[in-house]
Amino acid sequence: MISTSGNLFLSGATGQIGSRLVHELVRLGRPSTLLTRNPEKATSYWDSALTPDKRPLVRIVGGDPQIPGDWQEHISEATGVVNLVGESLFAKRWSTSFKQTLRDSRTRPTVLIRKTLIQANNRCPWVNASAIGFYGASGPGIMDESSPPGNDFLASLSGDWERELFSNPIEGQRRIALRTGIVLDPKGGALAKMLPLFRLGIGGALGLGTYPTSWIHQADITGLIIHALDCEKVDGPLNGVSPHPVSNREFAKTLAKVLHRPALFPAPVFALRTVLGEVAMAIASGREVRPRVALETGYSFRFPFLEGALIDLLG
Repeated sequence: MISTSGNLFLSGATGQIGSRLVHELVRLGRPSTLLTRNPEKATSYWDSALTPDKRPLVRIVGGDPQIPGDWQEHISEATGVVNLVGESLFAKRWSTSFKQTLRDSRTRPTVLIRKTLIQANNRCPWVNASAIGFYGASGPGIMDESSPPGNDFLASLSGDWERELFSNPIEGQRRIALRTGIVLDPKGGALAKMLPLFRLGIGGALGLGTYPTSWIHQADITGLIIHALDCEKVDGPLNGVSPHPVSNREFAKTLAKVLHRPALFPAPVFALRTVLGEVAMAIASGREVRPRVALETGYSFRFPFLEGALIDLLG
């Protein structure tokens, strides 16, 4: 288990997953050092979000995770490292330059963290974000952590990310690639974008709605990160998905049911591509991914089924 007297180093702490993780660490009484490009804003947020007795558990450090700096000193003595930094896939259309931005925002921080840990000979566990895009946007069969990579852009992006994570291993150190699926959180990510349409009763499946949707409740993705840090058996890829993926049609039907709305209007894929470009294919396709490592190492999902997860988040 992570020492409660040391500090967990966390980059990406103001993002969708990172902010939830910090709150959970505070609840558990585990101190953390948060790297942010805007320390004043982060300090103001955490000062208002935490009670005075809890504020000492969170330390803010300013710096750019893509550029070497004094922030790296905090990694040397860390009792665990979590890196969740990466430009959103949905921030812009996928131009050639933006694809490079997506790649750089993932690989550069990973390289700097790796080099810092090696130089300090720090063997603390390191959880680094990745994505189930590693397996490719579409294809038959059930994917688990032993499955091969795909051959599209998202697979290449995740593959490069993980290559930097696993390069030059330190003997005795565990490095975990957290391959996340769709993280359900009404305050951010895919679910937040869907809710306005579904609440108006004009939401629905994408295209034919037959492709798998591999999802996870926000509480379980933070739970899995802590499990990965604590459990000595977790080492290598770790799928951050529920044990029960559903088809996109079933996802839309269940979301509409929980909101007490109809789901009658499927979104044509060609219309998505017209509006969003190549990123539309990442939305309108998917793989059936299972969390084999999480289950084999004893993680117990709080929300294994979609309806229960959505009721908890939206009820």
